[in-house]
Amino acid sequence: MNSVVTFYWTAIVLGLAICVSGQSTQCTIDGVGDSQWNSMLNIQINDTHKGTTFTGATSNTNSLISVDDLSNLKYPYVKVEFIDKELIITLEEIFNEFEEYETVPQINIRLTFSCTGSSRTLIVRHTITDTNNHEPVFLPNNNYNIFIFTPLAVGFPIVPIFETIYVKDVDLTNTAIIPSIESNEYFDFIYDGTNGTVKIHKFKLVVKKVLYSLEEPVILEIRATDKDNTGDPPHTTDGTVEINSDPTVKIPVTPSFSMPFYRSTFIDGELIFDEKIVIDQGYDELDGLKLDGEHSEYFDCNQNGKEVEIVILKPLPEDVIKQNSFLLFSLVATKLDTPGGKTAINVKLPRDDVTLEILQFDELFYNYTYEEEKLSGPDIILLDSHDNNITIALDGEHHKYFEIKVNIELITETLLPPEIIDDNNFIVLYIKAENSKQVSTTSVVTVNFPKPGICLQTHRLD
Repeated sequence: MNSVVTFYWTAIVLGLAICVSGQSTQCTIDGVGDSQWNSMLNIQINDTHKGTTFTGATSNTNSLISVDDLSNLKYPYVKVEFIDKELIITLEEIFNEFEEYETVPQINIRLTFSCTGSSRTLIVRHTITDTNNHEPVFLPNNNYNIFIFTPLAVGFPIVPIFETIYVKDVDLTNTAIIPSIESNEYFDFIYDGTNGTVKIHKFKLVVKKVLYSLEEPVILEIRATDKDNTGDPPHTTDGTVEINSDPTVKIPVTPSFSMPFYRSTFIDGELIFDEKIVIDQGYDELDGLKLDGEHSEYFDCNQNGKEVEIVILKPLPEDVIKQNSFLLFSLVATKLDTPGGKTAINVKLPRDDVTLEILQFDELFYNYTYEEEKLSGPDIILLDSHDNNITIALDGEHHKYFEIKVNIELITETLLPPEIIDDNNFIVLYIKAENSKQVSTTSVVTVNFPKPGICLQTHRLD
């Protein structure tokens, strides 16, 4: 009987031992909690990190079955080893070039382990913090030699038309490159976005002043400064651009005055101007300067380099002074093979007799803009006028396309021909009002045609 009982308990013990030995046990890794097994192990590193990123002893782990790339990157940047029951993760040497090829700051892998009686997977993510460890680089080098053909209009992009300028910055959070250029008269260096990737940026080199010819090479320093989200100090890279043209090709420079309107006062037989009259371009080799318009025969003009002086040629008659508050005439510069240049001269006359009726516009100068086939500008108003027999006349080149009504803004009778807009940045019109007693006054209207890269010819006269 005892032998039967002993056999029975022995069988039970052996059965329990077999059952226990057949149970599976999960793998564990030091430093990896249950929540990380269930989601992922996130390892934070800088883009400059080298060597080991994680080590952890394992339990109940027989082997590392597989390492799978989940990021579809250009290279395997991470090496995983299982040595003496220890998990070791290190960065491959190629990680030094990670930013050269990749744009997403992550490396995701899946590890599969053989555990006691089972297997287990762990997702490992390396999250990469960007630092500003790369400088901008001009491509293909930082010296550009550009040959251009003149003349070139304002806003013309010699880059990228004649050449391309690219700057590469591989930092993960780089967002733009800030360009700058050495101070100069003719060219601007402008950011123009990316060329389809976030690593390479493109630029424009545009003409900011009409370039008729280039007799000598222009060599300018350009700079590229990176902009990113690292919070680190920016890097700046220098380059040079040399611009050449055929010096034998010379296009006559159209004379242009610095202002469309100059104001002066007639005092004790002399003219006193508020501003110097300056021909700011095309002043050399003029065919002539002349004054044109009513009463201009009493004045003369002399050129001294860029400056022009207007002097009194003969005394103004008393009736001219009594009948006018202002005189208005044109100063015209002529030059072969160019349309020439023109500006308005306003001469304020002395009015000693305060009882004399005075006819006067509320402004000496009005600015209008013609854009998208619409003309806009201020009201044109006559002050202190009680005469119902006032005549208003418009003069100046292209005046036939406009109509003026006192105390109403200037209007156009018809759409302006495209060639007028294309050939001019602005045009000048002259308004003359005269009453029944032959007392007259004048004012000037400038009609601007806004164009990309061109500033309007607007001037304050107060």
